[in-house]
Amino acid sequence: MAEPPAKDPYELLSVANAATLAEIKSAYRKQSLKVHPDRNPGNAQAAAQFHELTLAYELLQDPVRRASHDKLQAHHRAKAQRFASLDKKRKTDLVDLEARERAYKLSKESSDRQTSQRGQEVERLKSEAQRMKEALLQSRRNNAPATPPPSVARVPEDAQQTASLESTVRLRWRKKYLPDLDSQARLKELLASLGAVESIVLAPVKADAKSNTALVVFGSIAAAVRAVRASATPNTAFEHISITWAGEPPSRAGKLPTQSDREVEVPPAASVTLEELTLGRLREREAERARLMAELAEQDAST
Repeated sequence: MAEPPAKDPYELLSVANAATLAEIKSAYRKQSLKVHPDRNPGNAQAAAQFHELTLAYELLQDPVRRASHDKLQAHHRAKAQRFASLDKKRKTDLVDLEARERAYKLSKESSDRQTSQRGQEVERLKSEAQRMKEALLQSRRNNAPATPPPSVARVPEDAQQTASLESTVRLRWRKKYLPDLDSQARLKELLASLGAVESIVLAPVKADAKSNTALVVFGSIAAAVRAVRASATPNTAFEHISITWAGEPPSRAGKLPTQSDREVEVPPAASVTLEELTLGRLREREAERARLMAELAEQDAST
């Protein structure tokens, strides 16, 4: 689409709106001689004026573009006439309305820009947090000793799994004897006297169930042994809890009291499988990783 002139083409060529094509052409020749750059070397504005004059001439020579221009100008003139006929109050209201519309448009454009900028900033922060995380991991790898000292030599994975299983016990208790023992925190508090607890997984039970079940991984086999022995000892805090090994008893546990030494009445209950225990520990590690990522992002935002 051709570029329109900045001013009214009829005004630039000094012709009437009803001028014929011949009159427009004659007016263009006269006006172009006055502002042609070759004839006005000392006029810095001559080139721009000649360009505007040419645009006006081209518009009025094109019947379609001229008709469109005339229609638009007629609309503007009619609007101006309607505005002039309004009383003072209506003029004020109309001016205010148009001002509010312009303000709303500017506000929306500003809001859109701010939204775009916020989105770009969030992406920048995410990228920076990822970069910092990778740099931190690389730094740790670079600073890690080439070979671990004998005291911290890597334990084979199968040995680690065996040790974890050997320190895992299964707890069962009747809710009527221990109604408050219904959360990981309460279980951990009760078992603290036996040794460090690494993780606890409670079996999901119905509200009307008569008993609860849990798998507990102690930090050491010795603590797990103490738990099993405490369960078989009367008149202790564990006398209403049945504590048995989740797998095979560890070879280092020695002879332990059996359930025949002290019967604990526990009806069948929902049990926690080793798979559920593993999933629980994986969820704990994932939560810890998410916490570290949040700390990295927070550090990045504060710098």
